Amino acid sequence: MNYLGDWGMQFGLLGAGFNSFGSMEKLKENPLQHLFEVYVQANKEAEHNEDMKHAAKDFFRQLEQHESQAMSLWQQFREITVKEYQHIYKRLGIHFDVYSGESFYQVQTQEVVRELQSRCLLKISPKGTGVVDLSPNEDMSNICTLVRSDGTTLYITRDIAAAISRKEKYCFDEMIYV
Repeated sequence: MNYLGDWGMQFGLLGAGFNSFGSMEKLKENPLQHLFEVYVQANKEAEHNEDMKHAAKDFFRQLEQHESQAMSLWQQFREITVKEYQHIYKRLGIHFDVYSGESFYQVQTQEVVRELQSRCLLKISPKGTGVVDLSPNEDMSNICTLVRSDGTTLYITRDIAAAISRKEKYCFDEMIYV
């Protein structure tokens, strides 16, 4: 199974960067190279520009809310990258039985959050983030953030949803991440 990092704040940054610096013409000419250039430029911009950081967070929030324009752009980005990955894997003689990704578990993340809330395990931190207390003394000295203050999820949230889904689907004894 190939589990792609096809969701998250990196796509918020790519989407915001594309809205600022991208070109559909260049995307058609050399798709992966253009996405790379846009991502690098957006990252550099975000280092010193709060507007770019805000735009990236906003784009990702739009993705999580399934707003059509953001989803359409994201879908194009995903198709470009998966096609390139498959080409590279083929050249290397690598075959995956299943292509999956973080995006597949968007809906399930909300189920994970609700389950943790129902068990009183998800707490709201002073910063407004949804966290699980992992400290042995339950003193919030060691927490895992699962939900940002704006309601968007993190990789770990989607990873938990993916692990639950895999366990239910494949009924394995052991799952190995490589």
